[in-house]
Amino acid sequence: MSWRDLPRGLLMALLFSLSWPAVALVAGPVVGVTNALLLHLVGALLLHLFAVGDGPRQGFVAAGVGLLLVVPAAIVLPRASQVLLALAVILSVVRVLVFTNRRPARALFLELLLSGGGLWLAVTLSGSGLIGQAFGIWTFFLVQAFAFSLGSPQETVARASGGDGYERARGELTRLLEMS
Repeated sequence: MSWRDLPRGLLMALLFSLSWPAVALVAGPVVGVTNALLLHLVGALLLHLFAVGDGPRQGFVAAGVGLLLVVPAAIVLPRASQVLLALAVILSVVRVLVFTNRRPARALFLELLLSGGGLWLAVTLSGSGLIGQAFGIWTFFLVQAFAFSLGSPQETVARASGGDGYERARGELTRLLEMS
């Protein structure tokens, strides 16, 4: 992710938060509001993982790995707060496994810090009721929209290889012009 991905992240945050009241009104009477919220957050997490990929293939891999981790967590963990915390950890782990070329321990620490901070901010700022919960969802995914500040895998590889393709070509052309 980079600065150019920020509008997509902001749009996803808005979509996830605005869709929550509709999901609650439709699914809440059937499965309960808490379970509807968890289903909505699982769907938002998987869509987020799919959307931040560099293409459909990487997005499907990320969403698939996320789904493989979410299902056991949702089955095993008894409380909604535990599932919510697990979703934040799963988001961090999947982003490290699928999207990162950096050192895994450092990347996981930064991702956990970002997800934990977003979760803390969402819980702190959200209120009760559907609108408060929608605000919390928006806040969490708003923080996730700024994940590009950690540096994308492509930027990390570009820095390690001496710049991106344009910079390498420009440097080579400058070197050739100076030789003649």
